[in-house]
Amino acid sequence: MKMFCLLLLVAALPTALIAEDAVETKFYGHWDLAKDDDNPPDTPVDKERLTFYPDGTLTVSSLPVELTYTVQDGRLLVTAVVGGEAQVFMDRPYEIDEKSLRLKNDEKGFVHYLRSNDPLKPRVDTSTARTFADDKLKIDVPAGWQNFQDSAEGRDQYAFTSSGGQSMLQFVMTPAAAEMDPFSVTQAMAAEMQAKLPKENGPEINTIEDKGFYGLKGKAVQFKKVFPEGTILMTFHTARSDDLLVFMFAQEMISGESGESPIKTMLSSTEIKGRKLQF
Repeated sequence: MKMFCLLLLVAALPTALIAEDAVETKFYGHWDLAKDDDNPPDTPVDKERLTFYPDGTLTVSSLPVELTYTVQDGRLLVTAVVGGEAQVFMDRPYEIDEKSLRLKNDEKGFVHYLRSNDPLKPRVDTSTARTFADDKLKIDVPAGWQNFQDSAEGRDQYAFTSSGGQSMLQFVMTPAAAEMDPFSVTQAMAAEMQAKLPKENGPEINTIEDKGFYGLKGKAVQFKKVFPEGTILMTFHTARSDDLLVFMFAQEMISGESGESPIKTMLSSTEIKGRKLQF
């Protein structure tokens, strides 16, 4: 089976672990998904890229968080902090050579990755505030926040996560058809998230008629879940910007010590193809 699926509910990120001496340098670089023996023959291959850095950090193109990895006794061990607790995200036997990486499936064969010749670029310095910009999105990113980007099949995805992992802001941009209703997209994405959450003790779900997404014009859907440490808010919103439909997702933990939301500050700086968001 494919190694990772998209996680939207992430409560914390681990401090980067330094890969032990046992980590082989042949892991370093980019690896693209080629085949999964768990799938029937002729199954289309999803776009997924693993990037292994020498400092023990692993990024996955479909996953908007950083992971850490070590290699021990022929097994690849991947760690994350999810739901506020450190967890082993993956622990699998592997086979590797200069051109291919194979991760053992639990039942059938391997997940096969091929080495990419793309150079391994230095990681973004997150210690200072910066502006992220490309041909679609421009946004001011606070110090300590990480950013991830992935594009596939006409869909551009951007994710920004705080250093503690308590907060996240995500954009998904697709071409906008004239008949598309932005709020119907919001409802569909919220329903997809709801289906992934536990049915018992689930969040309170509300539709906010206007300016529910940090003051942006239009309807929003919000999930609210109270924990002893504070309240987690997950908010969904969709807007049009010229020829693009822009879905936005935000998550943050609200506690007695919370000040002004960094997400609202980031949104106030956001431009989509040169246009500010409408508040």
